[in-house]
Parts: sequence; structure tokens; C-alpha cells
Amino acid sequence: MPLAKMTKVADERESDATERQCSFRLATAQDAPGIVAAYERVFGVGGVKAPGHEAYPAPDVFSVEGVERILANPSKRFVIALVGDKIAGGMIIHYLSRYNCEFACVSVDLAFRGLGISPKMLAFARQIAEHSCLTINATEIVTHSIHSQTAHSRAGYNKVIGFGFCQYPRVFFSNHPESCLWIGEIQGRVARALQSEKPEHLKSGKSPDEPALTAEERELLDGLRVSRQVYVPENYASIVSAVLAQFADTLDYRILNPNATDSASAEKAQIDWADDEPFSFLKLPAGLYSAWQEDVEKAVESIQAKGKRFIQAQIPANQPSAIQYAEHLQKLGFAFLGFLPLYNFRLNELGKPHFDDLLVLQWLAPEIVATNPLPGETDSVVKLYGYPANLSGKVLKVIRRELTSNNN
Repeated sequence: MPLAKMTKVADERESDATERQCSFRLATAQDAPGIVAAYERVFGVGGVKAPGHEAYPAPDVFSVEGVERILANPSKRFVIALVGDKIAGGMIIHYLSRYNCEFACVSVDLAFRGLGISPKMLAFARQIAEHSCLTINATEIVTHSIHSQTAHSRAGYNKVIGFGFCQYPRVFFSNHPESCLWIGEIQGRVARALQSEKPEHLKSGKSPDEPALTAEERELLDGLRVSRQVYVPENYASIVSAVLAQFADTLDYRILNPNATDSASAEKAQIDWADDEPFSFLKLPAGLYSAWQEDVEKAVESIQAKGKRFIQAQIPANQPSAIQYAEHLQKLGFAFLGFLPLYNFRLNELGKPHFDDLLVLQWLAPEIVATNPLPGETDSVVKLYGYPANLSGKVLKVIRRELTSNNN
């Protein structure tokens, strides 16, 4: 081949390689049209629609005005992937509190598949968390996508904390609703400081060059370095221990028996209706209150009367009342969903930072359980990729046992 022609071919290959290089950044308002186009190429105009469910993955990513609302929301960040100057994918980091977040709407344009964009984009988001004071992540991954599950795992988001069975309508499966695997992670400077105090770290002789902690970070460190006490029903002790063991390099947990004094709650159960969704949330307080059994039963009945087919009950697990709430909900047909470390952040009565660890239960309308395969009986990703070999399999066995018992 003549030198001139060889040079031209080389230049073309270099140009193509440059165009295929991925970069990542936070989106701006100018990116909104490109973001909408990228999501539409994956999910269609307006997103994937199904009865009883808002457009998947979220209505706002399918309009310029919606994307601009996301960008203007101080509790959200929109990460985008670029190949050359083209938007090839995106994801939303939703901050539920100052320190808690979840990933949402992770998507890669079909034209750019095969470039490893998903794990790289998640790695970019992970670096944001690593540079933070403290970030506790709890994210749901729909089980239709092996690409999503493996991308999260490759980026280090692989700690299983729960499983929501048949939570969404028939968005991806034509014959049964979609389930969600829950994963969690604890990151940031405070997390690394906690890890540095662990015996296994001290034995290794490693001493990462970290900047001095701020006053805020020292206060968080002092509160989290003490052993955390949690209470769960006896039949959940084994699975909760397995979940918490994944975080042993950062936090110390003890599961205690219920023979302890419980404090009374000044608050009552609260309902988050999630009006546009097929589910609602039942949020229990930390501590019992007068007539709590009747109040909880009325709350559950009111949600069911709305035609909701899924109820997620969130129980603060740091007081013995968690056992009583959970056992009462079990009698009402609720089953295990998961255990979420440090999920709820708030300031306590002294104005100090406080985190609740949540025991989460799920109720499903009986016809949903009766007419759909139980976990492990379908060709979902959890079966193909994880069930029953790893922790997801153990979580599913607990859920399967309870759902079967509740509907017999």
C-alpha cells in the first residue's frame, strides 16, 4: 500500500477512535434536547407505558421541560455520557437526604452499546460519591436487564440489600410484572475513615493519604464508629445478618433480642400515596404509640381500598418496637423485602445527626402473587445471573416462603 494511502487509513482510524471515546460530566440545560433524544431512542417517544404505571423510566426524561425540571432540582444530578460530541446515555443521582441517594434512569443509546458506557458512567457517579463527605446509596435494579445488573456490579455496586417482587406492571415481561433487586453502598471520606479503624486495615499497614476531616465529618464519624443495635423478628435474624455482613468493613452491627425498654413515639404511621404509581409507602415511627395496631390496620386497608397492588412498609429497626411492627404486619400478609443500612437521615432532639436502619416489608395484592411466577421461577436476570448461588438467592428464599404461606 502506498505511504499516502496508509497514512490516510491511519488518520481515519484515529479519527474514528477519537469519535468513539467516552467522556462523562454533569448535564446542563443546553443538553436537554440531546438527553430527550437519547432516551427516546432506547424507550420510544414518551417512554415505555403500561396500565397503572407512569412512563418508564421516568416521564420527565422524555421532554425538554421535564429534563430542565430535573436539572433545576437541587436534590438531583443528571450525569451524561458523551461519545465525541453526541449524548450517548444518562443517569440521575437522586439525593433522598443530605447523605442518602439512589441511582435512577440509567440508560445507554442503542447506537453506542458495546463501548462499556454503563459501567464507566456508574464509575463516574461512584467518584462523585467517593469525594463526598458521606454517601449512602440504595438503588433498585429492574431484573429484566443483565446489562444493568452487571454494569452496577462492575462499578462496585453489588451489595444485595433486598428484593421487591412483582412491583411494576408488565413493562418488560408480557406475562408477569417486573421485580427489583435492591443494592447498597456506603462511600465518602467518613466511610474511608471508618474503614481505616478496622483491625484488618490496621494489620495491613495501609495508611491512605487523606485530608483532615471537617467538623461535620468528625461528628458523623463519632456517631457511626459505635456499634449499631438493631431489632428484627427471629425469623429474619439470619437473612439480616447476611445483609449486614457485607458492610462489616465499615460499620459494626449487633442484632439484639427484644427484651429491652422501648421508647414511646410522638409520631404516628404515615402514608406516602405515590399517586401515579401502583404502590404506596407505609412509614412507621421509631417507637410505639397509643392504638398503633388499629392505626396500622386502617392505614393498610385505606391503601388497599385505593386499588394499590403493592405496599412497602418501612420500619426503623433501632428500637425493639421494630419487632412488634414487623410481626403485626406479617399477620396482615406482609413479607420480607430487605434491610437498608443508614437509610433514613434526620437530626435528633439534640440537633445531632442520626441515621435509622430500616427493616422493609412488602405486601402484594393476592391476585398478583397467585397469577405470577414467584422469584426463581422465571428467566429473570436474578435467576440467570445470581439465583440461588449468592445473597440474592437467600433473600428470595425468605420472600418465596412468606408469599407462599400468605397465599395458602
